[in-house]
Amino acid sequence: MRILSYEYLQWRARQLALLEKELDPHNFHRLLQALDGLESLISDLMEVLTHSGNKDTAPYEAAFIAEEKRVTLRELLEGLAEDEEELEMGVVCLQRAIRMLARALRAKLAVAFPFSMN
Repeated sequence: MRILSYEYLQWRARQLALLEKELDPHNFHRLLQALDGLESLISDLMEVLTHSGNKDTAPYEAAFIAEEKRVTLRELLEGLAEDEEELEMGVVCLQRAIRMLARALRAKLAVAFPFSMN
């Protein structure tokens, strides 16, 4: 079973950064791949946070918001949104949510594991 650890949080923060870079509203293939990767990552992260007793924490809330933004963007894509501006706005909102999640994970690292590497 995956556990909430310093290494796990670092690994997920790195993956978030990589996936955020793949969110390109002008390249649907990359965008869809990034959304699939985010779905898996966020689901796993929320499960680990829940099982470690961190359900009512900032990282969990940020993950929940990022998942909502991901679902909204996926729905826009499935509806083949004619408005390119709406699609770009959806990508920007998801990127912002991912950055918030990454910041929450880094804060959790700083608070929960300050001496774990000594």
